Amino acid sequence: MACAGRLPLRDEYLNAFARTVGLPVGDLAALLGLDVAEVPWAPTYPWRADVVEFAWAASRLDDAQLRAAMDYAEGRSRGTS
Repeated sequence: MACAGRLPLRDEYLNAFARTVGLPVGDLAALLGLDVAEVPWAPTYPWRADVVEFAWAASRLDDAQLRAAMDYAEGRSRGTS
């Protein structure tokens, strides 16, 4: 489980998370004691620099910071912020 037990670690999540934080998928799987196959990663478009920068910054948030950011984003999408 990831995110304090709130998200089951499926192959596609582990693969995406490893790439977001810049770790080899096999290394992260070994650290977590999981037997996960690396999913081929061939995006048809290059990642925009601002999306990569955002993902990297988000990877360093703790649970409370991540929850605050998600609440803020949800409020903005509803027009309440």
